[in-house]
Amino acid sequence: MQKKENKFSSVEDQAENDLCLELARLCDRLSYLSETDAAMEVFIGQKAGGVSREEILSQTGHGDSDPIEEISIEVFFEKLTTVREWYNTQQVANAGRYGELKKYLQESLTDTHVFRIGRVQIEIFVVGLDSSQNLVGIKTKAVET
Repeated sequence: MQKKENKFSSVEDQAENDLCLELARLCDRLSYLSETDAAMEVFIGQKAGGVSREEILSQTGHGDSDPIEEISIEVFFEKLTTVREWYNTQQVANAGRYGELKKYLQESLTDTHVFRIGRVQIEIFVVGLDSSQNLVGIKTKAVET
């Protein structure tokens, strides 16, 4: 199935949006580690009545038949914020930064969800609603074979 165009704006298109600018600052140089490393990117979508599977599929340009999984924000950030005994200084710092990002998302957005769309090459969206009822969040990718 061919993917439809998504309805997201980049943070550059929303330069006046303080929430997006702060998210961009918090995501700067953070990567999601899987079989590949992918940047964390900020997005802002369109108005929504709530955050649901149907809404995220529609606004990301995916079809109803695309595989989608919902996980909690705690599960998503658990491996990113847990400090292991073998971590170097940078890895410890990044775990702290991921903790700050999680906290900011939870404090700044309502109805926060995490969706994983696809198989093998998975798009991940940590998304909620801003004060104007727009979908806002961060997105990244994972490769899992």
